[in-house]
Amino acid sequence: MREELTMLRAAGWRLALLTNCDRDLIAETRRRLEVPFDAVVTAANVGACKPADAHCTAYRESFEPDRWVHTAQSNVHDIVPAHRPDIRRGWINRRAERPTDPAIVQDELPALHGLLNVLGP
Repeated sequence: MREELTMLRAAGWRLALLTNCDRDLIAETRRRLEVPFDAVVTAANVGACKPADAHCTAYRESFEPDRWVHTAQSNVHDIVPAHRPDIRRGWINRRAERPTDPAIVQDELPALHGLLNVLGP
């Protein structure tokens, strides 16, 4: 995961975490990944848990991304909510699950490896 995230940064992508995890847990995750993130939006920051729209709304309003691909493992908590405001979606389907609505899945990979090839520079 660290290698793929590092390659994304090197290709000019900014990285952000939109998470339901608490601040302590996500801080530990960030230390383990050893990859800098440009933004972190937690449930505590926005006063709601995904799949509510608050994470996406807060990120868009606070960081105004030029281009945005919401990449995550959870179809229900991430891919479906990212579909509502029509954010490009990259589903990391590690468990080979069936999507709740196949029509909203855009890019699907079995692991984070190869994401840069799908997204392009």
